[in-house]
Amino acid sequence: MIQLSDRKLRARAAVLALADVLTGKFGAAAARALPAIRVVELIAAVSDNPIPNLIHGFYSDYVEESARILSALSGRKQLRVYAYGDRPVEQLSKMLPQGILTVAESPYGALLDVASVIEQWLK
Repeated sequence: MIQLSDRKLRARAAVLALADVLTGKFGAAAARALPAIRVVELIAAVSDNPIPNLIHGFYSDYVEESARILSALSGRKQLRVYAYGDRPVEQLSKMLPQGILTVAESPYGALLDVASVIEQWLK
């Protein structure tokens, strides 16, 4: 059995590792001075129960389709959504009830918030 403190540490490390990949601090981008891409939009959702995968950012309608998925889940007691970028914030603000969406200052900030929520919810 994994101790609660270890579960929290592992959950935080997993989410923040994703943040490092997105911001170019880790992976192939670390071999160069600057990453080849820049994150301009991000949608991160966290729930105490499994949720369907959101739509990949490759698709031009990923914001709208992800917003539909999250809107269908918005009745859940424990659902938090973090958005970065004008388009995701605008669309999700229209479709989600108040209290679910948090506007992030940066992609890394959004994932820090996700990590904090996971730590709070782990029991």
